[in-house]
Amino acid sequence: MRYKSRDYVYVSAYVRSKERRLLDSKGISRMVVAKSVQEAVRVLGDYGYVIEDGFRGSEGGTDRILSHELAEAYRAVLSMLPDPKVLDALLLQYDYQNIKALIKGEMAGVDPADSLVDIGTIPKENLIRIIKERDFLLLSYYMKSAIEYALDAFAKSKDPQHIDFILDHACYIEMKKAAEATGCTYLAEYVTLLIDTINIKTFVRIREMKRDWIAFNKVFLPGGDIAESVFVAGFDEDYVHFAEKLRSYHNFEEVMAKGGKQLADTGRFTELERLCDNAIMDYAIRARYISAGLEIPIAYLIAMEGEIRLIRIILAAIEQGLSADQLDARMRRTYV
Repeated sequence: MRYKSRDYVYVSAYVRSKERRLLDSKGISRMVVAKSVQEAVRVLGDYGYVIEDGFRGSEGGTDRILSHELAEAYRAVLSMLPDPKVLDALLLQYDYQNIKALIKGEMAGVDPADSLVDIGTIPKENLIRIIKERDFLLLSYYMKSAIEYALDAFAKSKDPQHIDFILDHACYIEMKKAAEATGCTYLAEYVTLLIDTINIKTFVRIREMKRDWIAFNKVFLPGGDIAESVFVAGFDEDYVHFAEKLRSYHNFEEVMAKGGKQLADTGRFTELERLCDNAIMDYAIRARYISAGLEIPIAYLIAMEGEIRLIRIILAAIEQGLSADQLDARMRRTYV
């Protein structure tokens, strides 16, 4: 596929108008000082979120609001693209998320309908039928193979984590290939960055669980810039020294040095996860300096995903009664 930025002039103009409705520092401050989840969610109404009549701040209610907003952002952007398939690299993660929920729900004997999302390359209603009937004919090779492997692995082990590991591995391989097929370097590099952040977080979690590098090998995702050998070589080093090995990879030296120090000192992952999220948002922000191109809708959708994640963090902090300082330590960078 030959990428031409001029093909995206119209959608770029639309997205620039929508960016003005993204949550800014003023809106975040209003949410942070809110006395209740209900009061915090009302702030979102000023930024275009559709708030249900009679909203009372329940977890289910906030999930519907946030899921609807993200789904609508995707639908609006996709409807304006010359070829919606150019964003398959972003949509695939939601397909796999739904597949995992359906398989786990089936194995546990529960209905996963409430956990399914209305985003993806395959409508959730179709996926429900596909998993129920085991009719994988129209799925991609990666998706079909991963589902069959996950079902077989779970039948033998009864460990639902195997479902996650197998499907995540296939998901990011397929995302990377879909991104590269567009010819848009910005999209391909985003998926690469996303894989790196996941591997970094997995690396520290495996270590904190006192597992060895063999356990890390089983869950390592290919496709990032940071090779598995880099992680293995630093597996027994303290986090600050390991950070030096990441000097040439994005800004991951700072992520590991600061996040790793907090982890070593307190056992908390808060700073490392925050800095990983900031690294992704820093990358999205690069598109603000582009006049037109596929980069602009991609960055907007990344920004929306980051905004939804930040809103969930704020609402959870309010429910838990965290102090202003505790919440401040969890805040993420925003696009605007």
